[in-house]
Amino acid sequence: MKNVLLFTGVIGSLLIITGCQSYEPTDAAMAYSENHEVIDEEEKNELLDVSDEIFFTSDRSNQTAEATSTVIPDRQDYLNLPEGRYRIYGQGGGNVEVYDANDNLLVGDYVGRGFAPSLTVDLKEDFTVKVDGFYDLFVEPTDTKMQTELTSGIWEVGLDVPAGEYEVTAQNGMGYLTIFDPEQESQVYEIIGNKYSPTKSKITLEEGQKVRVTGVAKLVLNEMKE
Repeated sequence: MKNVLLFTGVIGSLLIITGCQSYEPTDAAMAYSENHEVIDEEEKNELLDVSDEIFFTSDRSNQTAEATSTVIPDRQDYLNLPEGRYRIYGQGGGNVEVYDANDNLLVGDYVGRGFAPSLTVDLKEDFTVKVDGFYDLFVEPTDTKMQTELTSGIWEVGLDVPAGEYEVTAQNGMGYLTIFDPEQESQVYEIIGNKYSPTKSKITLEEGQKVRVTGVAKLVLNEMKE
């Protein structure tokens, strides 16, 4: 009986001591809880594992770009298009993936009703667009204009979106905002858009960076006021 009481007392003391110890969150936990920035090395490296072709910018005059519409044979197809900036969407829903000449994935997302309405990207002639799941596919050259509401795709700061400090929110969906920088460390933010627990992230965009958006219907950049 004494042994049982002693054992119980030891356990109780350990619980009290453990309860009194303060919990120190990691840098990754703090960054995520405060700004939803992903700094977990494994997850971040996976999201940033992309070739330097992510920084390719097409001739935005779109002189060589061509509009294309096609029925997807066997619900899957591979397309190579003239250089240009394109908006890709389809009838029904499906996946759109863009690969460079060495078969490295640059951007991929599900496009369809309730998800991203389209995917916008600069294409080289040796890039490959893989699509599946659509009935009909539409690929259209798109004009360049400054905007602060971004759908799925790759956008250039200074050409497609103004440089500045923003608070980022989304309408719906769950995905990532990835900021690729040619000279500094790149950043990844997890984006959740719903009416119950939406994320709000504060970001700084600098000219020459590339912004990749995936998983959300629309990303809204609200300029921060001083």
